[in-house]
Amino acid sequence: MESARTVPLQSGTTPSNDAIATADATVFTLNPGEVGFIQNLDTDPLAVKLGASATTTSFSMILQAGTAASDGTGGFTYITDYTGAVSVKAMTGTASYIAWKRALS
Repeated sequence: MESARTVPLQSGTTPSNDAIATADATVFTLNPGEVGFIQNLDTDPLAVKLGASATTTSFSMILQAGTAASDGTGGFTYITDYTGAVSVKAMTGTASYIAWKRALS
């Protein structure tokens, strides 16, 4: 898990999505100058891949599980300095996460 850090965001921008998602899917595609954020809201780990089609054997990182569902203790990451698709896959069961992207200032 990447450590928390402050990422400057362009004033007035809003997240691309702020709803809880449950699909194993490409969550967004980052363009140059954008930052992405993903937080695991489930009690099982979440695989994240810098690329399309994350699987339980093909991923870039694992976000730790929360102690309880949607309790805010699940792992999270900011994705910077990357251009392309970002996908997720539940390691077991059904995923639950929040993911968004914004333009950097």
